[in-house]
Amino acid sequence: MNYILLKEFTARCIFLHVKIVNGRKFSGPVNGAAALIDIFRSTSSIPIILDRGATEVIPTRTVKEARILKKKIPGSLLVGERYGFRVPRFDIGNSPHEILSADLKDKTVIFTSTNGTMVLQKIKMASFVYTASFINHSASLEALIKTNEDINLFMSGRPDGAAVEDEIYAHFLKDEIEGKHPDPEEALDRVRNCNGAKRLRMMGFSDDIEACLKMDSVKFPTRYRDGRIICEK
Repeated sequence: MNYILLKEFTARCIFLHVKIVNGRKFSGPVNGAAALIDIFRSTSSIPIILDRGATEVIPTRTVKEARILKKKIPGSLLVGERYGFRVPRFDIGNSPHEILSADLKDKTVIFTSTNGTMVLQKIKMASFVYTASFINHSASLEALIKTNEDINLFMSGRPDGAAVEDEIYAHFLKDEIEGKHPDPEEALDRVRNCNGAKRLRMMGFSDDIEACLKMDSVKFPTRYRDGRIICEK
């Protein structure tokens, strides 16, 4: 984006109303556009899945629903976790590090997670629904602003409470939408050292931390529409 376009882009940002929402506690209709935030790890995994060549990601609330869909879609792959660990008989866990080396070309990926896909079901009727993370931050930022609607940033959290990494990214994205200039390295460092990162290390997923923090490694926004998430190029 050149300097003139950047100035115009920033000028439009400051008039948008942005709200950060606890997705696990949310109920009711969404007024405006929505972005799902689940840094560790769903909204980091999803753009990588699509960047690895998958044609679509079909999110499901339950493992049972995912397995039923698998039988209906020949050649599809099951990707996901429960409480951080790969679901038995799934092809891949919800691990950005693992997904980065997976061959997903032309595959339909059926995806389920403990937190992210649960919150997604609550917000799927919003006028626009994107998944956002550091992975595709700039693309998500631009897509959300282009909706010209109020923006709701839904943090997925965890069953036992808030996820600090989601809060850090939500405030970083909010500041950017509002035309401020937060320091990305400061945000990334805070996430590296937060309790969510410590939890992943304890679970044996240290490689996923840096995989989730590859700023703008995916150049397109990821949009939920008609029951599936696709790259919006």
